[in-house]
Amino acid sequence: MTGSDEKADAAAIAVDIADQAADSLKAGRPLFLIVYYEHEAVKIAFLGKLRQALGTRGITPQTFDPGQRPEHGAGLLYPLLSAVAETQSLALITGFPRMPAGGDLDLSFLEYLNLHRDLIPRNHLRFVLFLHTADAGTFISSAGDLWDFRHHTYWLEGRPEAERLSLWEFPERASTIVRLSEEEKSTVNEHLEKVHYLIQQTAEPVEKASLFLDLSRWLFRRNLPSFAADAAFEGIELLPDKSSPLRGDLEFNLGYALRKDHQLAEALHHYRNALAISQEIRDRAGEGTTLNNISQIYRAWGRNEEALKTLEESLAIRREVGDRAGEGATLNNISQIFDSWGRNEEALKTLEESLAIHREIGGRAGEALALNNIAHIYVAWGRNEEALKTLEESLAICREIGDRAGEGTTLNNISQIYDSWGRYDEALKTLEESLAIRREIGDRAGEGGALNNIAQIYRAWGRNEEALKMLEESLAISREIGARAIEGVILNNISLIYKVWGRNDEALKTLEESLFIRREIGDRAGEGITSRNLAMEYQRRGDLGKAGEYARCTVEIDEETNHPDLEKDRAFLQKLERTLAKRKKQPTLPA
Repeated sequence: MTGSDEKADAAAIAVDIADQAADSLKAGRPLFLIVYYEHEAVKIAFLGKLRQALGTRGITPQTFDPGQRPEHGAGLLYPLLSAVAETQSLALITGFPRMPAGGDLDLSFLEYLNLHRDLIPRNHLRFVLFLHTADAGTFISSAGDLWDFRHHTYWLEGRPEAERLSLWEFPERASTIVRLSEEEKSTVNEHLEKVHYLIQQTAEPVEKASLFLDLSRWLFRRNLPSFAADAAFEGIELLPDKSSPLRGDLEFNLGYALRKDHQLAEALHHYRNALAISQEIRDRAGEGTTLNNISQIYRAWGRNEEALKTLEESLAIRREVGDRAGEGATLNNISQIFDSWGRNEEALKTLEESLAIHREIGGRAGEALALNNIAHIYVAWGRNEEALKTLEESLAICREIGDRAGEGTTLNNISQIYDSWGRYDEALKTLEESLAIRREIGDRAGEGGALNNIAQIYRAWGRNEEALKMLEESLAISREIGARAIEGVILNNISLIYKVWGRNDEALKTLEESLFIRREIGDRAGEGITSRNLAMEYQRRGDLGKAGEYARCTVEIDEETNHPDLEKDRAFLQKLERTLAKRKKQPTLPA
């Protein structure tokens, strides 16, 4: 296999790649493309165009970054690509691991890619590999055989002058943002025109960069993270001094915007740049804030041990500098790690500390968030009346302060209590309110979660076709944004529909996918749910040994998390063990 080279504008390349991916899926053939880039800004902008082009063709992009995520590294990447090949997806490999000294590509990783290249045609792999132009020689010399397997090579040009004006071309770009009203678009465009004029009249690069920082923050407050990221990029490029406080603020703001835009690997890169500057200039408060935000990327990837360690560093600094609001926020984030591990008593204690701080300083948004998370623990303990009361208190605060994101989250959580009580009409009405808000503010993760929960109501009503359609939409969103926790939930729920329809092999496969994800990210509560479903599936198949293994896992997790179904699950395990013991005692008849 050999690939041709092509240099064209980014939009045309994105469309061409999307078309090739669609053809590959239709024909059931492999696809291996390489995209070279010179500037990270160009790569990030191009990824947005590519995701959009793929979405219009019904193809889900799944992003892997071995450079930032060890779980995508040597020995692990090809199995992940093989799993993607089983779905209506295209894998995007956006980063490479590098050596600690000098920053060169990790040759052992290139050797791994090259050695197992035969998996590309054998498993019909479909992926796009992004490489910096400076790494071209290393890649070709170290993985020459893999290079020959490529089907096509694209070269993104360096950032041209016309591309620099893209921030100001708001009307054209905003035409695709359906949630913005014409009045909102007009307001943003007018503000951009004013700032553009000020920047053109300003001679000093530092003053220009400061204007870009203010603009980035303004755009982010209007929930336009991709535009906010563009503004921060522009500001960074004006500052040759990589250790100035202004550069640190721009790097932080860029990381914040990219995280909101679900470009987590890129966000982590810029957060780390901001952290290095904070440490160099001895800005302890900035260091604590940046560590807190880095932890949330680790948590999104399921790297909870790293997240907790980073949060503990952040907490120590925030206490040292007397940042009470930051301390409350970090305590809240620590509680969510404990909650994911099923350590609910520790989670509740930490949340109560957070709640007390926010009430002490009048932090209403932090108070609402802490109440929301406390309610989640009450639900886990079966104390739904207390949970509902706590959520209603949280909802009132969110509406009082105009926190639309918090309102959408709280409505979603209230719906789950109605659902548990069988009050499905109320649950659906509340979920539809939540979904509308999340689409309005561009909260893709929240949208995916709401769709999943609406599907559960349709499933309860026996409307399984509608439920599956909702779940598939939710699954596509979770894979697009890399939300592994939500993906694990959805796969578990899809399996339940397959089971109702008697498609038991598909149900089993989907459950095993769900369990793999939940174990990978350390979601103990979710692991318990999926293990319970696997135990019942293997019992139905007559494989009591495997059923018992999964049932024991469920009971262990129930005991860890003080789950309300502990006694029921324990009785199920004991029944399996008694049946299995009886079978072993039965004499084997001679042939």
